[in-house]
Order: sequence, then structure tokens, then C-alpha cells
Amino acid sequence: MKIDEYRAQIDQIDKQIVALLEKRMEISEEIGIEKLELRGDILDPKREWEKLNGIKEATHHVAYREYMERIFIEIMAESRYLQKDIQASIEKDSARNSEDM
Repeated sequence: MKIDEYRAQIDQIDKQIVALLEKRMEISEEIGIEKLELRGDILDPKREWEKLNGIKEATHHVAYREYMERIFIEIMAESRYLQKDIQASIEKDSARNSEDM
């Protein structure tokens, strides 16, 4: 297979990854709203530890586990940033609405 064919395959996979990550971020946003309503912490170290262990177990190629772990650490960090941004926006809107009354 030529490098262009490999790259075309990667391009298709990347599009699928983006679509899945967008869906993941949408769900993370909803979780952030729920956490705000429940007054829960954004960071749940136990959940993240369990998630990373599950990712490593789900990775069939043992040599890729370290890479997958690092990728998912970043994905989870970005989800936390999104949740913080969403919560800050909601709190700002709420404060603004309180001032308007």
C-alpha cells in the first residue's frame, strides 16, 4: 500500500474520531450542568482512574496502552475544561439575571 492510501485511511478514521469526540463533549457538557445542579466537583479522581484502567484493558495491543492512556488523559482534561467553562457561563448568566431583578 502506498503512503497516500494510508493517509486516506487515516483521514477517514480522523473524521470518525472527530464525530465521536463531538458526541463525547456534548455528553460531558450535560454532565457539567448536572454537576453544577448537584453541587458536585468537576474532577472525580476515582472515576478517572477507573476510566483509564478500562481504557488500558480495552486496548488489545499491549504496546499501545501507554499511548491510549495519555490520549485519554488529555480527552478527560478537555472535558473538565469544557465543564468548567459551561458552569462559569451558567453562573455568570445567573448572577446577571439576579442583578436585573
